[in-house]
Amino acid sequence: DGSAFIEIFVSRSDRSDQWQILLPMTLLMTPSESRSNTNRNQVKLLKSSDLNPECSKEKWNRVKIVCEQKFDRTHPFGLCFIKFY
Repeated sequence: DGSAFIEIFVSRSDRSDQWQILLPMTLLMTPSESRSNTNRNQVKLLKSSDLNPECSKEKWNRVKIVCEQKFDRTHPFGLCFIKFY
């Protein structure tokens, strides 16, 4: 919902400060879409090949999602939903 970039980190509760990148920074909106405030609610399906192969093989119980919008500072942004399988 308006986020231009997303990055996902994972960790286990027994390793409090050891976050690993599961999904490197990924583009969700182009700069022109962000500036014109169009296509805010696109859905992006990611495959296992998009994920960090070392992290995707392990089990995690904590997830940190970082959303960024560098091109439009006037509209709020975030995510509508996220599903993990």
